[in-house]
Amino acid sequence: MIVTDIKRTFTFNDIQLEDINPNLSTDMVLSHYANIYPELTTAEITNKGLQPDGNHAYSFDLNIGTKG
Repeated sequence: MIVTDIKRTFTFNDIQLEDINPNLSTDMVLSHYANIYPELTTAEITNKGLQPDGNHAYSFDLNIGTKG
């Protein structure tokens, strides 16, 4: 039996973002990247699940509302 680590991948607007620390929660990773991309302060995390390449994918999706 071969045991492999499942790596997390993060995307935002088609930008691949590095998993800065696999021990951090996805919310903490989002918080880190919100310092670089301010629009992420209101983003939602979408769990894309396990991908064919063996990675677990997440995307940071902007939560854009309407004003008025």
